Amino acid sequence: MLYYKALARQFLLISCLILNIAYVQAQSQSETDAALGALKSMKPEQVEMMLKMAMNTLPPNKRSDLEDALKLMKATRPETQAIEWKHKSIIFVPIAHASTPEFYNGVKSVVSNYKAKGYTVFYEQITRAAKKEETAGKPDTLALKFRKLVGLEPTRQTYAILKNFFPGIVAQPEYKDLGITASDLNADISLEQLVGKYEDLYGPVALNNCDFETKTGVLGYNCGALGNDIEPVILDYRNENVARLVKSAATYKILVIYGAKHIPGIIKLLSED
Repeated sequence: MLYYKALARQFLLISCLILNIAYVQAQSQSETDAALGALKSMKPEQVEMMLKMAMNTLPPNKRSDLEDALKLMKATRPETQAIEWKHKSIIFVPIAHASTPEFYNGVKSVVSNYKAKGYTVFYEQITRAAKKEETAGKPDTLALKFRKLVGLEPTRQTYAILKNFFPGIVAQPEYKDLGITASDLNADISLEQLVGKYEDLYGPVALNNCDFETKTGVLGYNCGALGNDIEPVILDYRNENVARLVKSAATYKILVIYGAKHIPGIIKLLSED
């Protein structure tokens, strides 16, 4: 029984990183550290076996999500999907927060090739709308609310942990290293919009002492789950924003670089108009 409990804890840690979301918030920092230590002592083939065993216990939709995410994480070249919308040529490139260097080199080549043809890149990146005010001793409540509703801090440092378990995997490079410039467009919502949308749907995100006392940059987070479905915010709301920007854009050539799970929803929204 203890073995399977440890197995589940280790699997949860990996799956949260791969899927860019925490399904539950049930681990203390000491439990997370212990799970990380156990995972790092395993050989890659042992980690793979553990994942396969644990995936069989998941509901079909969660298992399918994880299988797709693992496939993209191990891909060596990006796949593109082209559609036409009212005389606009739109190319979609699914991207992962962690994958192989070959995959990201491929993304860079796709960006270079399409920009040479006059395409503008619309890319995914949640940023703050306003510069954070640095006030000594004052907590960054916006960042703490984001961490609470997502369940982890989605940074390059966080995703870099995956390379401990999957040889050859690296965190997504910065967009400038993929050939994206100031002439391209961040087609994502702001951090303020994301938290604001969540609070519009479900009410204020109430932070507790644990939220304020838990340091930022740690992987373990156990300050209480919010218990609401965040897909309308983290997925649907952002898809609607991308579709709106594509429709209203003056350019007729658009290269969309976005998380793989978003792309079917964006295409569906475009097809409805």
